[in-house]
Amino acid sequence: MFFRCKVRFCSGILCLVILCIMSCGTEKYVQFVYADLRAFGEQKSASKLQFEAFEAVGGLKREQSIVWHDVTCSWTTSGNEAVWGNLELLNIAPPKSALREKWIAMLQEKYHDIDTLNNAWNTHFESWQAVETMPQPKSATDALNMDYLRLEQAFAEQYFSFMATTIKQYDPNHLYLGCRFTRRLKPDHILATAGKYCDVITVNVYSLVPMKEQMEQWHRKTGRPLLIGEHHLPLCLGVLGDVITLVDAPFIHGHLTVKGYRESLQKINSLLDRLQVESVLMVHFPPSEPGPVKVLINQAHHYLDKIENAILQILKHRGRVNLQALWPSVCDTLEKTREFRALSTVYAHIEDLRLKNVIIEHTDATFSLKEE
Repeated sequence: MFFRCKVRFCSGILCLVILCIMSCGTEKYVQFVYADLRAFGEQKSASKLQFEAFEAVGGLKREQSIVWHDVTCSWTTSGNEAVWGNLELLNIAPPKSALREKWIAMLQEKYHDIDTLNNAWNTHFESWQAVETMPQPKSATDALNMDYLRLEQAFAEQYFSFMATTIKQYDPNHLYLGCRFTRRLKPDHILATAGKYCDVITVNVYSLVPMKEQMEQWHRKTGRPLLIGEHHLPLCLGVLGDVITLVDAPFIHGHLTVKGYRESLQKINSLLDRLQVESVLMVHFPPSEPGPVKVLINQAHHYLDKIENAILQILKHRGRVNLQALWPSVCDTLEKTREFRALSTVYAHIEDLRLKNVIIEHTDATFSLKEE
C-alpha cells in the first residue's frame, strides 16, 4: 500500500519485507487473456489489449499507473498467485476461445487427420471439433502429454511476452516483476519462459525463513534475481496477507490476531488524516481517495464482527465444539470456501474471545460459551 500525500510522504504500510507491489491483475487475468482477448491468433492493438485487460480485473488503467511513477513505484507486476503449477488450460478455457483455436491448429499442423491423432493418443475422437472442446485428460499417452505441454509453453510464451511488451511500451524505465508466483517451484518450462521476459522474479513466500535451497532453485531455473513479494508475519502483527482486502471474496482472508488486525486498520485510518493523504494505491483495488478507503476500512471491521458472531452463534446452538468442527462450520455459515486461511482466522478469533473471557477451552480441546 502506498500513499500520495500533500506533505510528499509515501510509505509501505506493512514493512519492507512485504512489498505490497502494485498489481495489475489477479488469477482471473490469466483466464481473461486467452478467453476474451484472443491471446493467440489475430490480436488487437497493444494499447487496446492493455486497457481492456487492466480494466477487467480492477480498473487499473494506463494513466492511473503512470501517475504514481514520481511517488513510489519503480515496478509493475501482472498477476498474483495464479495456478501456474497446474494450469489445466483445457478445463478452464471456454468452448469458444482463442486458446482452443490455437490447440486445434497445433494438432492439425502436426497430425493432419483425426485417425493419425487417435493412433498417437490411443483415443477415439470422431472429429476435430470433439478434440477442440475436449477437457483436460486425467490420463494420457506420452504423445498427448507432449502435445499439451506444447500448448502450455505457447500459453506461457504469449502471456509473459505480451505483458512484458505492453508494460515496457508504457513504462520503459520500470522493472517488470512478473506475476508473483507462490513459493512452490513451478514446472521448468514456466520458469524458463518467465525468466526470458521478466526483469525480476517475484515469489510470495509464507514461511518465517525462506529456504535457501529452494530460493536458489528459483534463481537457477529462471536466471533472474528474486524478490519476495509477500512474507510470513510474526504473530504480533496479526495480519496474514493484506490489511485492506476483499472481504467479499469466496474465501476468508487470513489474520493471526484480531487485536493486531484491528490496530492495523485503525493505524491506516489515522494516517489518512494525519498525513493529509490525497490518494492511496492498494492491492486488489484501483487508486482511491481517502473517503472510499475509509469505507473499505469500515467494511474490514464489519468483516471481523461477522466472523466473531458466526463463532458465537455456532457455540450457542451446538454447545462444546472443537476447532476441527468449528472452522468448517464458520466457513459454511459465511458461505466461504474451506481452506487454510479460514482455519488460522477462526483460531485467532477463538483466542481473542477466550482472552476476553467470552468463551472457555476445556481439557478435551473443545470450546464453549462461558456460562453466566
